[in-house]
Amino acid sequence: MPRVSINGTQINFESSGDGPAMVLVHPNPFDHTIWRYQMARFSLWFRVIAMDLRGYGRSDRTTDCSIRTMSDDVAGLLDHLGIAQAIVVGLSVGGIIAQEFAVDHPDRLRALVVAGCSASGAEVQEFMDARIEGYGTQKLEEYYDVHLRSLTAPEFPGTRLGAYLLETFRERGPTLRKEPLVAIYRAIKAWSVRERLGQVGVPAVYIAGEHDPARATTQAASRLVPGAQFYQIPGAGHACCLEAPDEFDRVVLDFLRAHGLLPPPNR
Repeated sequence: MPRVSINGTQINFESSGDGPAMVLVHPNPFDHTIWRYQMARFSLWFRVIAMDLRGYGRSDRTTDCSIRTMSDDVAGLLDHLGIAQAIVVGLSVGGIIAQEFAVDHPDRLRALVVAGCSASGAEVQEFMDARIEGYGTQKLEEYYDVHLRSLTAPEFPGTRLGAYLLETFRERGPTLRKEPLVAIYRAIKAWSVRERLGQVGVPAVYIAGEHDPARATTQAASRLVPGAQFYQIPGAGHACCLEAPDEFDRVVLDFLRAHGLLPPPNR
């Protein structure tokens, strides 16, 4: 997995497959490996690029984490790879970054897939304050575990697969620093694209799990994008791409196929 310097920060990414580019932008407090199912599946048609946000994974631990900066990280990574346009898929803060990218770099976007987020930090102040308080006052690894478990449907952590998948992230806890995590939540509080989403001129789909606390704000954001669709994934929580990859992938592939954006398989 290469690391490249973008906007003065070392950003880690993984790439798989050939064809039109698809960039996957992960949520807090995960890293790019939350997209493990999608990388394996979507690489049959696309060059799939999953990046670690600054502050996560193997990317640099930095508190320079404005949403605009992280949107520019996506553009900078595309520049580094010589890619003119991409389908951008984002979940939670990844969806926030994807929406910011859509309005900051409209000429670089082929389609927008957004899950579990909002159009403005003003809509999620209470959630952001709770995360800032939790990471700011509790031991990082303890609160990280609480945070991870809260992002899935209630039954998921008790299943064998759910316990295993969450443990793969829990093991990363000692590598994190709370300062970047808090910086990202503070950045979300100050962010909004509510007045600009009407400018999005590419196909867009918004997705949320049935048990996702962000379901209502995700659906509300979809109404601001001309022609955007909204889908709810039954039984899933916030981390819907990890909890219900079959349904998440079906929604995305059906959406891309309907808009003529699913190419022939590349192998």
